[in-house]
Amino acid sequence: MSFFNLTFMGYDNRFKSMKRLESTSAESDLTELRKVPTGEQKSALEKQLARELAGDLQSREWTSPAISNLNYHTLRTMHVRGDKDPNQTMRRPMTAAQQIGWWTKDEPLKTKEPWTQEKRHVHAQSEMTKFVDDMVLTDRCFRLS
Repeated sequence: MSFFNLTFMGYDNRFKSMKRLESTSAESDLTELRKVPTGEQKSALEKQLARELAGDLQSREWTSPAISNLNYHTLRTMHVRGDKDPNQTMRRPMTAAQQIGWWTKDEPLKTKEPWTQEKRHVHAQSEMTKFVDDMVLTDRCFRLS
């Protein structure tokens, strides 16, 4: 009823009501590594610390919000993920399409819902493949068509 303003409380703001009020704990560590390069030389100790924080990956320092379009495309090219994913800014998924992302972010769907995965028993050489291989060896002009 708030859509029609019948509650006398104003219009409902669905996006604002879904916003996460507290920040995630991992954001502070990530934003420290994501500063725009300034051209200053880093000491060997700072470089080693950045490598350890990044999990022994090649450390790049960027800001999390893309300040310009060029900075945004540089971040996307270098595969640096921003820390503003929907599950970090929202408490619950806003649409049904986002619900699968909430399942697989921290805990994979395979471990949380094992019935969704099926064991596959792959035959490297099926009967048809064996037959075709044998026929090619005996007859060079053999084609399965």
